[in-house]
Parts: sequence; C-alpha cells; structure tokens
Amino acid sequence: MGSSPIIRTKNRTHNCVFYFFMSLTYFFKTAIIETDFIIGGAFLVTKRFRVYFFTALFVLLFAFSAFSAQIVDTGTCGGGGKGENVTWTLYEDGKMEISGEGDVVVLKTASRPWYAYLSEIRTVVIGEGVTSTGKFAFESCENLTSVTLPSSLKTIDSSAFAACKSLSMITISENVQVIGDYAFAACRNLAAITIPEGVQLIDEFAFCECDSLLSMTIPVSVAKIGRSAFSGCDNLSTATLLYGVETIDDFAFYNCQKLEKINLPVSVTSIGGSVFAECHSLTSVILPPQITVIDEGAFAHCAALETVVIPSGVTNIGKFAFDKCKNLRNVYYTGTKAEWESIRVGCGNEYLRQATLHDSAAVLFPSIVKKSDEAVYIVTAANLPQSSMVVVALYKDGRFVGYESAVYNGETLEIAADTPHDSATILAWSDLEKLIPLAPGTKIGS
Repeated sequence: MGSSPIIRTKNRTHNCVFYFFMSLTYFFKTAIIETDFIIGGAFLVTKRFRVYFFTALFVLLFAFSAFSAQIVDTGTCGGGGKGENVTWTLYEDGKMEISGEGDVVVLKTASRPWYAYLSEIRTVVIGEGVTSTGKFAFESCENLTSVTLPSSLKTIDSSAFAACKSLSMITISENVQVIGDYAFAACRNLAAITIPEGVQLIDEFAFCECDSLLSMTIPVSVAKIGRSAFSGCDNLSTATLLYGVETIDDFAFYNCQKLEKINLPVSVTSIGGSVFAECHSLTSVILPPQITVIDEGAFAHCAALETVVIPSGVTNIGKFAFDKCKNLRNVYYTGTKAEWESIRVGCGNEYLRQATLHDSAAVLFPSIVKKSDEAVYIVTAANLPQSSMVVVALYKDGRFVGYESAVYNGETLEIAADTPHDSATILAWSDLEKLIPLAPGTKIGS
C-alpha cells in the first residue's frame, strides 16, 4: 500500500491557471480585432472570429476541466495481494475517493497512505464494492464534514472516524453489521446519525464523547451495546432501544448528563456496572423482567432519579448501585415483600432502602419494534388483572394524535400503530369508560 510519486500537484496547478488566463486573453483579443462596428450599435461577427471564439472556448473548457479534476495524490489501500484491489485518490478540493472491491487495510494510524494529508480531507466517498473502512482510516481528519458510505460496506472498523471534530451527520449504509470500537469516538459535532436495521454490534467506545448527539435509536438487530459505547455524550437526552437488544455492557451510558429517558426492552437480560452512573437528569427507569443482577454502581450519582421498577427475578443488587440517588422516592417491586427482603443488597444503597417500597406492584414492561410503515408495541406485565385494557397513546410533536388498545389476557401483547407519531405512552386501565389506572404509565420515544 502506498502512494504514487509521479503526481506533481504544484506544477499542474500552475499550468491550469496559466492556460485559463491565456484563454481569456486570447478570447478578448480576437473579439476586439475580428469584429466590425455596424449601424445600430450591433456587431458583425466574421467567420474568422467564430473560429477564434470556439477555439478559445475549447481551450477555456479544457483548462477548467483540468483544474477541477486536479489530483493531489493517489495509491492503493486494499487487502488483497499488493493492495491493488482498493485504491484511493485525493483531489485538490479535499475530496477523497476510495474505490475497488474488498476490504480497506490500515494497520496503524501512521501507516495510512494519506497520513500526510489528514488536514486536507474534507469529504470522503467510499465507492460500491468496498466492504470495510479500514482501522484508523480517517481518525483525526479534523476538517472532514461529509461521508458517503456504499451499500456494500459491512464493517466500520476501529477508530475509522474517531476525532473527526467537524463531522456533523452521517447515514450508515443498510448492510453494515459491525460498528467497531471507537468508530466515531470524540466526533464532538456529530448531532445526527442513523443506525439501520442490520447492525448487530455497537462495540465499545463507538460513540463516546459525541457531545452534540441529542437522541439515539438502537435497531432491533443490535444484540449487544459495548462497554462505554455512548459514555460522555453530554447532550444525549433520549435513547430508544428497540426489542432485540440483550446485553448492555459496563459504562455504556455513563456520564450522559442530560439523559432523561431510557427504555429498556424486555429482551434485555444483562446490564453492566456503572451502566447509567452519573446520568444526572434520569428520572425513572424500568428494569426488564429478565434482569437478575443490578450490577455495582449501575445508577450511582443519578441525582434526579425518583422512581425505579425492579422485577421479581432480581436476586442481587451490587455495591453502590443506587449511591447518591438522593431523590429516589418510590421502588415498584413485582415480587412480594418477603422476596424483596431476601435480595442480597450491597453497601452504599441507603437511598434505595429508604425509598417507599410498593411490593407486588402492577407494572407494564413495554418494548417497541419499528417496521416500515408502523410501530409494533410489545407489552408484558406483572400483577396486572386479566381483562385490563392496555392503551398505547400516540403523540407527535407533543400533541395527542390517537391511540391503539388491547385487552390484557395474561400473555404478551403486540399492539400495532400505523398513525404517524414520534412518541407513545403505554397505560393500563380498568376499562375505556371508567379509566381507572392500574399501573404507572410508561413513555417511549422523544
């Protein structure tokens, strides 16, 4: 892998500029010499002038074409043979093109063939046929503002776009399966990103310290969210995890100081240590029914946390899991008081012990699966009387736009909603006439 020594950018640029101005001079000179003034202020264009005109125009267009297509450097960066299966080209306007078939291979940050041009790269276009970005490929390209990814791409490798501080948005292509560790770490202006269904793994530190990220939806295909994947995302206020996520590793949302809402789908079986620690704006959380351990420091220093729902399957609450949760007022526990007293609770959980315990509580555990033209809400419940009415109230831009409902029969409900909406509140009522609430409502979405 490497770059070609034959490109002479400076000389070619000078030549283009020379031809450009020579063309203009030639054109205006011929225009003056080869025209005759006639009555009425018109000009008589001679045959010879027309020849000069089109000749000059041709040279002018050639100069513009050469100037616009100016190549700074080019080379190979593939993983097959001598790396010739994938090539790279950097143009003078800052556009970087990656083309070919197969993987891009970059082993170390300094071994990138375009290492000398990091500050010059402004847009990246990866062509169809390329299947991976390469490790460290565009790390610290501080002026990179735009990235186009092909549908053939399967992997965004480790640190591929880390510390690209000018990158504000990116759409991940539909066939990507893995977002590698540190892939977008410290992209501090990244405000919008779309993760498509098909991504299976969001690896550790993938989006850590993306300070401008406001919301995030994790698709149904993602089974695991890695360690510290979203840690330090200071402005992340809403995270929607679709049904399918099973594991949320240690520190995944650590120090997301503005995170107000997090819905954990019933598919989640494990949450790691300090997973939501230092989330100072988090007010409530419902732990899914398959959770058996609340790990050490899981919600430590969540100063605004008022309500937590703990399922009856929990057998161990780790040290400092709710440390410094000074506003914790209500604990809704789906088991009996005797079962609660049998849970092993580590030290540093004084605020949990002091909160009001609601044992044998009726609780809804809602999840969401988004399809092309509708959302499907999956609702399980604990201690909810059969024949209760489960209602999904729909909202768009904060306004009520409709609802869907189903009768709870003791089993998991699937409630489809095709009315356009961006959030929903799931409620349990005795019926649609008396509207006696049977369980706390739960909001999903922004």
